[in-house]
Amino acid sequence: MSYSYRGRRRGVATWPKVAAAAGLTALLFGFAIAGVKMAREPAQIPVVFADLRPVRVRPATPGGLHVPGSDLLLDEAEEEPVSLAAPAEEPALPALRAKQGADPFAEPAPSE
Repeated sequence: MSYSYRGRRRGVATWPKVAAAAGLTALLFGFAIAGVKMAREPAQIPVVFADLRPVRVRPATPGGLHVPGSDLLLDEAEEEPVSLAAPAEEPALPALRAKQGADPFAEPAPSE
C-alpha cells in the first residue's frame, strides 16, 4: 500500500477549518445567551413628566413699563367702541380714461 502526500496534507488543512467553525459556533452561542439575558431583564426606559409649576407667575414687586390693561384677562376685557379706518378712496374712472386717451378694451378703428 502506498500513501500519497495528498491525503496527509488534506488532513492537516482541516484543523484550521475546524477551529474556525468552533470559534464561530462559540460566538453564535454567546450572542444567543446575551439575547436571552437581555430579553428577560427589561430596559430602564426614562419616563418624562410635565412640569408642575405654573406657566406664568406675577412677580412680587413688579417694575418696568406699565401697560394699560395688562392686568385684565381676555374674558374680563371691557367692550370699547371699535373705530375702523376710513374706507379706501374710489378711483375717478373718467379722469383716468381721459389721461390714457382711449378705452383700452375698445376695438381699433378700421384702417382704409
